Amino acid sequence: MAKREATEKKRDDKGRFRKGQSGNAGGRPKGSVSLTTLLRHALLEADPTTKKTLARQLIDSLVAEALGGNVRALEVVLERIDGPARAAVGNQDHDAQPRIVIPGSEGRRATERGDRDSDPAP
Repeated sequence: MAKREATEKKRDDKGRFRKGQSGNAGGRPKGSVSLTTLLRHALLEADPTTKKTLARQLIDSLVAEALGGNVRALEVVLERIDGPARAAVGNQDHDAQPRIVIPGSEGRRATERGDRDSDPAP
């Protein structure tokens, strides 16, 4: 109950923090580094044998895989260059008339017109 009371003192009647109060009073410790920053620094380090950064080696490897026929690697390369492919929205064939087909209705109409045998295919 003590924790709930302390939280209620920090918040107003709408549940928002009061001025000068915070839900994370200690905050992030000074000098702490995010995982993204650590990865970025690691990828920018040069390999002493090849004199290439690890990022460059990853890129070279990915491109080689794509050129070798790895479809997923090719997708990654193309997405990095042009961005992800966008799905087409709407009717792309603007001249065509929209058509709604109800399953089973085509067979009945064709039979009525005499275009098909009276026995539908199994």
